[in-house]
Amino acid sequence: TLLAQFAIVEDALSHGEWLLGDRFSACDIYLHMLSTWFDPPAALYARFPNIARVAAGVEARSASARAIAKHRR
Repeated sequence: TLLAQFAIVEDALSHGEWLLGDRFSACDIYLHMLSTWFDPPAALYARFPNIARVAAGVEARSASARAIAKHRR
């Protein structure tokens, strides 16, 4: 199931700040995008706190915040 796949990612995130460890990458942006497709994202974030942490980190980056704001218009 999709939740089982998110559980694998959640576990991988327990070993570092980002999907690739200490390095922010496009993988983190992609994970953020996928997590926002979950309805509602807050339910996913409540179940998977490491995914929530990465999503918040992506949104906190200035370039990401600008792109997200533009998309949400």
